[in-house]
Formats: sequence, structure tokens, C-alpha cells
Amino acid sequence: MILFNLLIVFLSFPLMWIFEKFILKKRSIFFYPFTLILLVIVLHAFFELFFDYSILNYRVILLIVYGFFLLSFSTILIPYRYKPSYNHHRVNFEKILILPIFFIIFTSIYLFYLFLIQNGGFDLIELNNEEISSVNNLVFFQIFLTPIIFYSYLKKNTKFLLLLLNFLCLFLTFVKGVVIISVLSIFIYYLEILKLKIKFKYLFFIALSGFFVFICSYLIPIYFLSSDLDIIYFINKFGLYLFAGLDGLSAILSNPAEHVFLPTEILFTPLINFTANLTGYIDNIRVLDFVSTNLVNNGNHNKVNVFTFFGTIFIASGKSISLYSVLIILFGLLTNLFYALSINLRLYYTSISSIIWLTCFYLSFFEFYFWHSFLYYIILFGLGLDFIFYFFKFFIYEKK
Repeated sequence: MILFNLLIVFLSFPLMWIFEKFILKKRSIFFYPFTLILLVIVLHAFFELFFDYSILNYRVILLIVYGFFLLSFSTILIPYRYKPSYNHHRVNFEKILILPIFFIIFTSIYLFYLFLIQNGGFDLIELNNEEISSVNNLVFFQIFLTPIIFYSYLKKNTKFLLLLLNFLCLFLTFVKGVVIISVLSIFIYYLEILKLKIKFKYLFFIALSGFFVFICSYLIPIYFLSSDLDIIYFINKFGLYLFAGLDGLSAILSNPAEHVFLPTEILFTPLINFTANLTGYIDNIRVLDFVSTNLVNNGNHNKVNVFTFFGTIFIASGKSISLYSVLIILFGLLTNLFYALSINLRLYYTSISSIIWLTCFYLSFFEFYFWHSFLYYIILFGLGLDFIFYFFKFFIYEKK
């Protein structure tokens, strides 16, 4: 079965390359996420061989590969025309942004300081998205700030200080996804918007950074709460989290007794909740109510509640392949339209929002991130900053 799974992986990659090269006649924005998830599946096979992990159901790979072909196909009609260049108006605008950025970062640090003092230090070391919202909503804005600071025209010393303080706030959540999305978005902007080739040493740095983030999120709480520092513990935890989505979906497809229910509307939670808060005619959806109850045995003596981006949509579609296909194409079209409009209309800050949105497809092997409202807030942040920037550009800078 391991060899069969690897055969599917090694056949699907050249097929996707041929599809995009000769049918789409372009590399889609989903090609690199597709490549990454294939690498994770190969790594899973390695853990199956050497760490006695349960074998991945081959239907998981077929469902994911089929999903990525649909995502790739959804990009066929929308072209990308714009490549960023030096913008002297943005240089002046970013000098104005320094003070608000410092204010956000120091306020965020202060809020986390109060939280740690009130809760006895590191007793509540890892927060979920709802707990972060109650402690410090600014963290979600700081995910957006990371690539903005990195690609700003600020002086190197100022940029380094801002990045350092910003990452400090992100690390204080001890939520791996928050930090990894921030770091990944920097490299994806480099790859997709700037259209620059990433050298192997940079890919190695990305992988090392992700592993470092993961280790720190466990090393620090263990250091404060326990003296048990075991390398096997870290390897098992690393495998548990890296493969949680794949193993969760595999368990559902392999064992009919593992029943998981997700309503279709949960995929659009932020939009539904926004409408509910605005009109009061419908009830809010709490993702946590479903996620916390949908625990399945992953086959490796652990329970998981994530099922990959594709698995979540498949479950929410009632395991209907036709509805699954429609929903995948819908997400592909929306993502591609958002990305293309932001870069073709030269909306710099909105294009960064679109990259953060796209980053969640790079993490599609883990979970469905699009039911979290912070992604939609980040879009609004980007649009808001672009509006302010163009106001400054046309009514202040160009009238001088």
C-alpha cells in the first residue's frame, strides 16, 4: 500500500505539470501548494516505514489530487498582468505608518503581559483562535503586518526592530499556525508577486523556520511546566501535527464507524456570522462547537479534529463528489479572482492580503483555515490601507 500511495504521488506531479504547461499554458497559483502537499504525503510514507505510523488510505491522496486539479482549472480564465516596481509615494506613506505599527505592537505586547500575569504565567500557554480574540485581537492584524514590514522601504535597522517585536507578539500566542502563516506569506509574496526563483538554501531556511516554530511552541511550555525533554516526544508531536489532517481524513475514509458531521454552511462561517450580527435574522455559527466534538482516532493512538482543506469540504458536502467539486471550484475562483484583481489593479496592501489568503492553501494538508474570521479581517485591512494610500497619493503628495 505504501508503494501504491507513492506511485500515485509520483504520477500526479508530472500530470499536473503537463496540465498547466500545455492546457492552462501558465503556472497556476496552486501549483506550489500542490507540490508541498505531495512532499508531506511522501514524508508520511517515511514515518509509516520507520516510526510505525498507520498507512494512509489511498483515497485521501486521490481526493486531494483531484481537488488540486479543480483548483488549477479554476484559474484558466483570469490573467495576471502586473509586476511591482519601485514606488516613491509608498516610501513616504510607510514613514507615516511607523508610529501606528509601533503602537499596535507595543499595545499587543502589553495585552499579552496582562494576560500572563492574570493567569499565572505559562499555565495557559497555547490558545485557540477564540481565546486569542478575547485576549488580543491585534495579533491577527500583526499576521498582516509581517510581510508589510518585511517588504517595506524602511531603513534596515527600523525594519529589523519592527519584525523582531512583531514576531515576539506572534510567538506569545504559542499557536503554530499564526507564526507559520506569517513567515510563509513573506516567501510566497517573493515567489508569486515578485516572480523570483527561490534557491534551495531559501527553501531549506523555510523548512527550518517551520520546524523551529514548532519546537519552540512545545519547548517553552515544557521547560516551564516539566523537566521532561525527550527527542522522541518532539518527533511524535511533530508527526502528530504535521499529519493530523491527512490521518484524520484517512480514518474517516477507512472506517465508516468514524462519524463526523459538518454542515455545508460552516465553510462560510465568517460571512454567515457577519450577516447574523448585521440582521439578527439568523443564528451565529460557532466553529468550535463542531471542531471540539468531531474527534476521530487517527490510527496512531491519538485523536484529531482536523481533516485537511479538502477533507473538510468533502465532509461538509455530505461526501457528495459533485457538491465537493462545485465547492472546490468556487473556492478556487474566489481565490484567483481576489488575487488577480489585487495585483492587476495595483492594490499593494490588498495583494498582501491575497497572499496571506493563498498561504492557507499551502497549509491545506492540515486544516480548512477559511472558516476563521481573521482572514476576512485581513482583507478589510488591506483594502483600508490601499484606500488611505491612494488618498495620500492623489490629494497630498501629488498636490505638493
